Amino acid sequence: MVLPLRAIACQILFTFISVAIEAGVLQQRLGLTRRTSTYYAAIANLICAFFGWIAFFYIVSIFQDTQLMQQLVSYIFTGRFTVDSEPIEIAIVVGAIGIFFIGWFVKSLSLYIFQKIWILPIENLSWYEQVDKAHSERLVRYHIKSAQDRAILVGHAMSHTTILFLLILTIFVF
Repeated sequence: MVLPLRAIACQILFTFISVAIEAGVLQQRLGLTRRTSTYYAAIANLICAFFGWIAFFYIVSIFQDTQLMQQLVSYIFTGRFTVDSEPIEIAIVVGAIGIFFIGWFVKSLSLYIFQKIWILPIENLSWYEQVDKAHSERLVRYHIKSAQDRAILVGHAMSHTTILFLLILTIFVF
């Protein structure tokens, strides 16, 4: 059995970077405490990493003989694509966009589930005070959900942009 230690180390580093960036965005945009925003960002990123690796191993087992999968496995184990390869840039771009939106959906859904089972309550009480003044509680919940989704999207985009920059940097430097 071969362990992709480079991939494991990169996953840990990128998870720490994502948690730091997303926790800061959640704290600033949603008015959460530092502890609560860090807790949510850490759990959401670990859930995304878990499901991401499960999906990766499932997809590799299905498409293991294709050139794209050989390139992907080569990059994960060695940090380099094979030299005699077909152009796979379009597949990488489409895959990256898909991964971005799936990750955002998983993080958004996890926040919703955490709030439903009271693991992560909303701490910004001004949102709850709007319920008394509003005509409809459903309208206030819609505004809360849209503000949360926007905050998650901004944090997710910032963390993925940083990770993309670091990956490009490693390709050109190392």
